[in-house]
Amino acid sequence: MPSNSLTADQASALAELLSCWGPDRLALIGAHALGCHIDLAWRRTADLDVAVLTTVDAYPDGLERIAGWRRDSRVPHRWYSPRDIPVDVLPTHPDLLHDGQLQWPGDDAVLNLVGMRLVNESAQPMEVASHVTVRVPPVAVLVLLKMASYLDRPHERHRDLQDLVHVLREYPPADDDRRYTEDIFDRNLDAQQAGPYVLGKEIRALNLTGEELHLVERFFDALRTDEVIAVMTREVGVFAEAADVIPLLDASRLGFDALAS
Repeated sequence: MPSNSLTADQASALAELLSCWGPDRLALIGAHALGCHIDLAWRRTADLDVAVLTTVDAYPDGLERIAGWRRDSRVPHRWYSPRDIPVDVLPTHPDLLHDGQLQWPGDDAVLNLVGMRLVNESAQPMEVASHVTVRVPPVAVLVLLKMASYLDRPHERHRDLQDLVHVLREYPPADDDRRYTEDIFDRNLDAQQAGPYVLGKEIRALNLTGEELHLVERFFDALRTDEVIAVMTREVGVFAEAADVIPLLDASRLGFDALAS
């Protein structure tokens, strides 16, 4: 696993969730899931994000019976482990995913679940800590979920843009054969653009629904606004100016469109 490893307390929390629901019903998502694929050493987050195959009616589906776990009084899907690790636990039963959103009884907040079906379909077992193996989706699915999260609350979710910048720079690894295919050379893409092009193609290859396709297109459109580009250059700190990030965004869109044609 890359250097964005779980702490002992986070690994303990995840192990308890696995004991509650079993490995076939639980998947790790969010920043720690990305950290299973690429080096996100710059990103330090205390919380965990997981998706569990259950319904709203069945939720929390046994978690409330594990000693020491407690539910946040204001955020219905947030829990705290006995060692105070915050864990966002999202129910992802197919009936919920068909609706594309989650609204808790008695709560006005609506969570966007577009793209979450891909977690259930694509996640594969990975050892994320010693003796802790959990299903983790591929990078393309995790990026799509970050697209959905950002579009839901663009003024609050700058961290999703920060994560995206690092994925564009780090994925796939520099020695990965996917960076050196004939179509990349045919399009005269340089070394920095090759990775984003691969990511765009992998997102498009997910067999997206119409709603998911529309979400990705909306996100790509949002990326080209001056405000978003400013966030990606100013807050991440790896680009000197907008001209450095725009070619990567263009390459990811080019890869996405390449499979659509």
